[in-house]
Amino acid sequence: MKTIKLFEGTLCALLVGGLLVSSCTPKDEVKAADTYYGSEVSVGNGTARTFLKVDNAGNPVSVGVKLTEAALQNLPDGHNHRVQHTEAPSFPLPLPQQKLRTPFDHVTLDWNPVGHPPENVYDKPHFDIHFYMMSEQERMAIGPEDPKIEELPEARYMPETYVPIPGGVPQMGKHWVDPASMQQPFTHTFLYGTYNGRVTFYEPMVTLSHLQSKTKSVSPIAQPRAFHKTGLYYPSTYRIEYSEQEKAYFIILDGLQLK
Repeated sequence: MKTIKLFEGTLCALLVGGLLVSSCTPKDEVKAADTYYGSEVSVGNGTARTFLKVDNAGNPVSVGVKLTEAALQNLPDGHNHRVQHTEAPSFPLPLPQQKLRTPFDHVTLDWNPVGHPPENVYDKPHFDIHFYMMSEQERMAIGPEDPKIEELPEARYMPETYVPIPGGVPQMGKHWVDPASMQQPFTHTFLYGTYNGRVTFYEPMVTLSHLQSKTKSVSPIAQPRAFHKTGLYYPSTYRIEYSEQEKAYFIILDGLQLK
């Protein structure tokens, strides 16, 4: 028994006693899991970038943000950033072009040096990572008195346990939260965002101290009964972890599923 290459474009063929019994898959049909990256953006003394992982069939399985260790160093102290969400330093992070099979258009990494309201809940130094489902141009046009902030989606498009936070944030929209999560000490949590009657962002939030602890956490994402855009891959969990090998922190929307 031996394996030989029959012709260019075919990986192999199996001969037994001089007879061909099977052939392997042509090279152009072989696919491998891969990771695609967005361009790097300077954060602190390091960098941040987005990434998208796909499986052997080319389907997206996770999308997230990678922060180098040095990105947590020399961040703005933000002594005047407590009151307004929009005062927080924001780092736009482009997604790789393979994003098109997900609902996400772009990401922002927002650093809140002394947290933000509500007091005694989210008033710890933390990052907000917004995965937007709208264009950057549309997002930037959202003003502080925009009436479309108060146009809420139908109940089927939001998880049953989530409620809207009063008011809205310019260039973001309205935030939604699970009230039960606000009863726990804040280390990380997950919010939804809406604008003009549609779900417009997913938002994991994670404290600086939780990242620095290098503790891995995996949490479910509460799911709605319906999605505005179908035929795309949506996350079912979010994961926070540190890689000793890469010397980097990861905030990941994981377990992407076709909806």
